[in-house]
Amino acid sequence: MVIVSIETMVICMDGRSNSKMLYFLKISRDYYERLIEEKAIECGISKQEADLLLFFSNNLEFDRACDAVNYRGFSKAYVSKALSLLSKRGFIEVCYDEFDKRYQRIVILDSANEIINELKDVQSRFYQCLHKGISKKEFETYLSVVDKIAQNVVNDMRG
Repeated sequence: MVIVSIETMVICMDGRSNSKMLYFLKISRDYYERLIEEKAIECGISKQEADLLLFFSNNLEFDRACDAVNYRGFSKAYVSKALSLLSKRGFIEVCYDEFDKRYQRIVILDSANEIINELKDVQSRFYQCLHKGISKKEFETYLSVVDKIAQNVVNDMRG
């Protein structure tokens, strides 16, 4: 995996460095997706199911199907299909919100814990790969830059 230096992305704001940043985002996402898909297959579930198990187990403040759509960017069909499969396998329970029946609340069952732990191990190895050879200070700088970029995007979207 090629890691683009933070200094190159931050100091040089020409087209070439923008391409490097986009390339880094693409290859890191492709690598992550491949690792998760391989582990999902090994665990006997689909990539979609793995994505939803990870989303809900990593983000305990979210427990509605629409949260996976809104915050992770999955399509409604993707979420619906994965939740249906997870429910049939006995890994989750889907309950309707008592106050608003339009919302489905997701409860991860203990039967999913082993698979979730294996998927989280893969996530952890991926993040360790990203951090390899990068000091804590460099990583903090990276996070600061990413926060600023994200804020720029949010501000621009708002107009």
